[in-house]
Amino acid sequence: MSELIKFQDIKVPDDWNMVDISSEEYRSYHYLNDTKYTIQKPIALKIGKDHGHRVIDAYGISHYIKPEWKTISWKADPHFVI
Repeated sequence: MSELIKFQDIKVPDDWNMVDISSEEYRSYHYLNDTKYTIQKPIALKIGKDHGHRVIDAYGISHYIKPEWKTISWKADPHFVI
């Protein structure tokens, strides 16, 4: 397994102003059809003009979450980072 990346290691355009969410253990998006999409070890978040979420995890995987979710849950310390 490769080394995990940290927030300061991400490479995105400067004007993206991503938020450091590396205190989150996981982040789950819940949908109206009762499905769930979970991201383990999220480190960075950008909320787009369309309200979609762009998330980068510590494994270097980028996720785009369409704004169709109904709720979000996460485990973090501190509990709220934004």
